[in-house]
Amino acid sequence: MKGLIQTLATASVAFLLILSCTKDPFITPGPGAGTTVTVASAASTAEYVFSTNYEWTARSSGSWLTVSPSSGMPGDNIILKLSAGENANYDPRTATVTITAGEISRTLTPEFCKFLYC
Repeated sequence: MKGLIQTLATASVAFLLILSCTKDPFITPGPGAGTTVTVASAASTAEYVFSTNYEWTARSSGSWLTVSPSSGMPGDNIILKLSAGENANYDPRTATVTITAGEISRTLTPEFCKFLYC
C-alpha cells in the first residue's frame, strides 16, 4: 500500500510538471506591424513580420492576393510576403490574410493605395 501511494504521488507530480511546461500559443506582430498591410494598386509585394511559439499557417481569402510562405516553424521575426496582382481598373477588392498558430488566429487586412504605387 505504501508503494502504491508513493507511485501515485510521483505520477501526480510528473503530470503537474508536464502540464506546467505547456505554452499558450501567441502571434505577436513585429516592430511597427499592426493588423493592416499597405498594398499598391500595381502588382506589388508587401511584408508582414511576426513572431510565434507554435507551428503556423497563413492563408489569403482572395485569389488575387497570395501569401508566401504558407506555413512555418515557431520563431521570431518571421517574414510573410503578400503578393497582389495588378488592379489596373482600380476595382474595389477585398481580402484578408489569416495567420493561425495553435488554437489562435490573427487576421490582417490589406489597405490599398489609390495610386499605382504607394
